[in-house]
Amino acid sequence: QNQTSADSSGEDFSNNEFLLRVAVFSALWVCLYALAIRVPLPEFKLNNGASKPSPTKHSTIANQNQKTEEKLASANVLKRELLSLKDKRDIQNRLVSMVHGLFLFISSACYLYELSDETVNASSKFGEFVMTVSLGYFVYDLVLMQMNGLLESSMLIHHIATCVGYYFCVSQNVCFYQCFLTIFCFESSNFAMHLRAILRHLGLRHSKAYETSE
Repeated sequence: QNQTSADSSGEDFSNNEFLLRVAVFSALWVCLYALAIRVPLPEFKLNNGASKPSPTKHSTIANQNQKTEEKLASANVLKRELLSLKDKRDIQNRLVSMVHGLFLFISSACYLYELSDETVNASSKFGEFVMTVSLGYFVYDLVLMQMNGLLESSMLIHHIATCVGYYFCVSQNVCFYQCFLTIFCFESSNFAMHLRAILRHLGLRHSKAYETSE
C-alpha cells in the first residue's frame, strides 16, 4: 500500500510545473529586494561603543588617550566610519532574509499546530506551498550573494543542501512533518541573528538593541 501511494504521488508531481513555481517566487523575492534597496541607510556607521584597550599602570600615553576620548565623547564628538557599499548590500539582503525567516517561522508553527503525529508523511498543499516559496528564496539568495561577493563556501553548502531537501520532500511527498519541525527550530533564532548582523554593520555592536537581540 505504501508503495502504491508513493507511485501515485510520483505521478501527480510535475517537475516542470514545480520549477516554474520556484522561478516565479524567486522573481517575487527579487522584487522584495528591489524594495529593500530603497530603504534609506546612513552614509556613516557609528562606532559608539568600540572596545578600548585597558591601559597598564606603566602606560602613560594610553591614559592620556583615554582621557582625550572621554572628553570627545562628553562633547558628543563621535568617530564615524564610512558605511561601505558591500555592507549596505548585506544589510538590504538581510532585510529580505528577515522577512523570509518570519514567514517560515509563522508557517511552520501553523503547520505543526494543525498536524498530529499520525500525519507525519501526510500530503499538504499548504506545506508544499511554503516549501516552494522558501525554495524560491534560496535560489534568489544564492544568486544575489554571488553577485554581491558575499557568498561563502559554508553558505553555498547550506543553500544547496536546503534546496535538495525541499525538492525531495515535495517531489516524493514525504517528511513534511520532520522538515517543518526542523524549520521551526532553526528559524526561531534567525531573525535575531540577522538583526545583530545589521547592527554590527551600522556600528551599533554595543547598543541596547544588540544586547537585547542576544
